[in-house]
Amino acid sequence: MEGWHRVTLAIHRECGSYGSRLHQADDGTWVAYARWPDAETRERCAVPDSEGEAMMREAIAEYFPETRLRIADDLLAEPASEAPATGGPAGGGPAGGDRDGVGADADVDADVDAV
Repeated sequence: MEGWHRVTLAIHRECGSYGSRLHQADDGTWVAYARWPDAETRERCAVPDSEGEAMMREAIAEYFPETRLRIADDLLAEPASEAPATGGPAGGGPAGGDRDGVGADADVDADVDAV
């Protein structure tokens, strides 16, 4: 998780991503997805934390193809008190619960990897 955390903070700070979420499924599989303002911003982003990227690569036992998603509708409304505090740029996580400027046209990259 430390590698994912480092890379997420770096892509938010250096590349303009909206941040990322990391989930663990009941079977132990980890799923991460990052939000981007658009595909062009995502494509221009080189990983700004090579050590964090290496940590992530070393933790992954099996890679699945990257999946590009487009939000069709968004009814997720988490109270700030329920969101895990991960120390992201805006407090509650990289997105900080602040939805200003996050439209339905934003891109989402989803990576599912088994660790």
